[in-house]
Amino acid sequence: ARGRFASYEEGQAWFEEHVRNEVVVPKPTLAEAAAMIAAAGGWASLAHPGYYWKDGFPVLERLAALPALGVEAVELEYPYRLSSPELFSEEDEREFTASLRAAGEELGLRFTRGSDAHRAADLERIYGPTPA
Repeated sequence: ARGRFASYEEGQAWFEEHVRNEVVVPKPTLAEAAAMIAAAGGWASLAHPGYYWKDGFPVLERLAALPALGVEAVELEYPYRLSSPELFSEEDEREFTASLRAAGEELGLRFTRGSDAHRAADLERIYGPTPA
């Protein structure tokens, strides 16, 4: 806004390179975070499980542990191929989504959908131009 950087991304890159923040922020455990979400009337969902799968983490086999931690849902629909084409083919995305749906239904988990959009340009990249 003050013209110091041409874009948010340029400013963020400068910040990450030059600013050292030694502040430690305590983070709740997964169970504590899920309990806070439930206390506020929501339900916790595991976001982007396809990335864990691509990293070799056995996310499909570990889904059964989620309810005991207070996690009631998994993000079933996510534009992996459009967000990370270097990692996901259309076939990868379809295979993972079908496997996740089958495993989640068997466990009675809820499903969510996400875009990971943080700006209007992100939404347009995934879903196309926003109608006027």
